[in-house]
Amino acid sequence: MTPTPTHPITVLGGQNVVGGSKIVYQFAPQFSFLFDFGFDFDRANTILDRYLSPRIFNKFVDKLRTGFLPIPTTQTGGVYRSDLVIDSLETIATFTNPAPFIQPPYVKAAFLSHAHTDHVGEVRYLHESIPLVCSTTTAKLLEIFETIQRGELFTGILNYTDIEGKSHSRKVKHLISGRPWNWGKNMTITAYETDHSLPGATAFLVNDKKNNCKLIYTGDLRWHGLNQKRVTTFVEAAKQFSPDYLIIEQTNLGEHKGKPTTLSEEQVGNQLKHVVKECQGIVWMEWAHGDMSRLQMIALAAEHTNRNVVLPAMDYLFLRECIAAKIPEVKGLSLNRFRVFLPRKKSGTYIPKDYSYDHALYTLCLTKDEEKLKLRAKYQHIDLNQTFLITASELQKSPQSFLAYHDIFKMYHWVDCVPTSDDVYIISKSRIDEPEAMLLWDKRKAWLDLFGFTKDRVHQIHASGHLYPKDYERMVNEINPKHIIKVHGETN
Repeated sequence: MTPTPTHPITVLGGQNVVGGSKIVYQFAPQFSFLFDFGFDFDRANTILDRYLSPRIFNKFVDKLRTGFLPIPTTQTGGVYRSDLVIDSLETIATFTNPAPFIQPPYVKAAFLSHAHTDHVGEVRYLHESIPLVCSTTTAKLLEIFETIQRGELFTGILNYTDIEGKSHSRKVKHLISGRPWNWGKNMTITAYETDHSLPGATAFLVNDKKNNCKLIYTGDLRWHGLNQKRVTTFVEAAKQFSPDYLIIEQTNLGEHKGKPTTLSEEQVGNQLKHVVKECQGIVWMEWAHGDMSRLQMIALAAEHTNRNVVLPAMDYLFLRECIAAKIPEVKGLSLNRFRVFLPRKKSGTYIPKDYSYDHALYTLCLTKDEEKLKLRAKYQHIDLNQTFLITASELQKSPQSFLAYHDIFKMYHWVDCVPTSDDVYIISKSRIDEPEAMLLWDKRKAWLDLFGFTKDRVHQIHASGHLYPKDYERMVNEINPKHIIKVHGETN
């Protein structure tokens, strides 16, 4: 979709696919805004593989050449970091016109709906002068991700090092839900925090007085989560706003989804309580990392049955940092209810040297002994005598005391902690009818069969992080926009 004299919106990514959202609103010639700038997982699944990915030394150009990053247009001239452009200009000229790359940035701000990678994953390539605008919660999560993660997924979004080794920090503007923010005299943006599977999800209402145009971008949201009132508040404001354009996600409308669930997050919590209460052994469970609403429901089910929740080290570290940052969705959660699973690695004997390259465990188990911290080897800084750590043998000693995270990539841990006929397995994530997702689903089933999990001991209890079709219809009807632009999902 390209802009016309009456259509100022360009969808650069996220149309007819789930994720990779990149949307441009043109306010005036050489003056535009971005809404999200995400990584396109759909394209990655199509052309990339484990050993086939953009090269580290040439990542920017490789992504341009293979369609992960859009070529700048008259709406987005100068959108990319100046150090990357200068370094790559000669190569860029071999496959496209380099002129739009060296323009002063036409994009004046990037509005981020939330911190999922498919919405912010390519922000690291944006020009250094482009400020990020988002909710306070999203800004905090981006800080946490950048601190605790390793690899490309979240590094370089808020802070990055250019090719000359100089450090840069992006400007970030925090918007308060429901409070209008003026960009000059002719533009007012009002953010409304909504509800999604990651805290901080935000919708934007944009009133362009100069061009007499009103638009709404929903980002990702749902009307059946723990924060339904937020969504209702947003919809009421959107109705009064009377938008010309509603840019709305349609994740659950496409044919790629499996049999849709219609559970609310509260109903998920009730079903979890029932299954966990009936279980006489260990409750093995998988859910989406970062889904704090689901973690609240899990913690309540565990507390209801006097169990501790056993997390991977990275999830525990993320929860710890969210509690410290006072993310609203973790209010009421206490680390006392959680433990960290210590897997066997390398030597298989639980010695510090086995975990020196596990960043999360290293961070959690960093010794307080100043003298040990002076030692050169990283493993000498690790203290495994932490009360929150738990091993496979300890899980087996008291199976009714634990609800443990477990997914397809951790199945070999069952060799050390063999499930019994008293254990149950709960799948708390979406089933997607796409080849790669279905392959993992089949592998999961093979492992469950291998360790004797019968159908009556495997439960799927999940609520989507996105609008159900009935809520999509309700929302569109209530807001009643003049035009609808559907993104983040297959066209239906």
